[in-house]
Amino acid sequence: MPHYGVEIDADADADADAVLKIVKMPESERLKIATAAKRRASRFSEQRFYDDLKAAIRPIICGSS
Repeated sequence: MPHYGVEIDADADADADAVLKIVKMPESERLKIATAAKRRASRFSEQRFYDDLKAAIRPIICGSS
């Protein structure tokens, strides 16, 4: 399955090849992958969860206007 342009597979050899491909790629490409990963991970932060939950239930608790 493709993942940010790198092939990821359950097979150990394929995984090793994917890691090697990342290690060999230019730093600018690795930074793009890292930036995308951080952005994606931020969607699942605990603080973000609580903020989204409070925003979702606020109209129920406070009454929607």
